[in-house]
Amino acid sequence: MEPIILPVPKKLFTTMLIGCAIVILAPLRLLFSPLPGATTVAIVGIVFIAAGAIFFVIKLNSSAPMLVIDSTGVTDNASAVSAGFLHWHEISRVEIKHFLGNDFLCFHLVEPEAMLARMNPLKRVLMRINARCFGAAHVNLPMRSLEIAPGVLMANLQGWIDANRG
Repeated sequence: MEPIILPVPKKLFTTMLIGCAIVILAPLRLLFSPLPGATTVAIVGIVFIAAGAIFFVIKLNSSAPMLVIDSTGVTDNASAVSAGFLHWHEISRVEIKHFLGNDFLCFHLVEPEAMLARMNPLKRVLMRINARCFGAAHVNLPMRSLEIAPGVLMANLQGWIDANRG
């Protein structure tokens, strides 16, 4: 089977970066509001939007693909809390879940703690939160950032799983 390599969706991420530049105006305006707590809300909003903008800038300047699927396993670079490389024997099952209006490619792991042990402490906490949101799937990739139809991706993934699990 041919490897599947999904590149960074430059057009989508450029649009999202422009969106960040526009949306950040709202919390910036709140900085000057006399309302109690407005400054706190503004700072949280600015930090959150800036983090998103930084993510999009990093991805737009990266040559690493969002997702690679080959005979050795899956390499995830699709989100801010990407798992990196997962060998086929680490993956117990794959599914697509709908959450908050978006589809996510969810990898359930045989031993999630082994994968989490490879992560830095912040990423570990974020991945545990992700797992609670997605019902135990520790690796959740937003389908919106993968330029492939969900059904096509699942069919290809199943082919790779069947070929490499024995």
